[in-house]
Amino acid sequence: MKRAGFTIVEMLIVISVIGVLMGIVTTAARNSIRDARDRRKVTMAAIIEQGMATYYQRKGRWPSALETKVQANNFDNGEYYDLQPSEVDSCFRDVVKCSTEKRNPMMDVTGLFVAPANAKSGMDFNVARQGKKKNARKLNVNEMVFGYPDKESGKFKRYGLRYSIPGDSVKVTY
Repeated sequence: MKRAGFTIVEMLIVISVIGVLMGIVTTAARNSIRDARDRRKVTMAAIIEQGMATYYQRKGRWPSALETKVQANNFDNGEYYDLQPSEVDSCFRDVVKCSTEKRNPMMDVTGLFVAPANAKSGMDFNVARQGKKKNARKLNVNEMVFGYPDKESGKFKRYGLRYSIPGDSVKVTY
């Protein structure tokens, strides 16, 4: 007797193979996204550090929030000082404002990941400035906080800033 179609066992085997292949592809894609987020975090931290160093080199002082601490020598620890989140944002804003000027910017701001204060999700700097994200208004630099997408969840996390007292240098922390 000639049959037309597939048996239930054949269909189950095909569905199982497709399921396994989908699991492999999904896992690989998820890992690629995590790795990309991590690389972006590290790259942007390095760009911000370079922008801070350029600011210091050109102006002969650190951005105002940090310079106030340096001038007062108001440090608890003899090695380094971790700035408070509001101080970090103030420093980054000073550098970004100088970097958005047409001539001679301090750093490339296009890849920065920003959010309004107390937001759980972020966006690219240019998207924030133009208000192109769904249900989002244009953000002024003074309203932005600076950070990176979390490796696991993609949620917005803020950068920190550590000032090295003996080296008179800064390190962006995450």
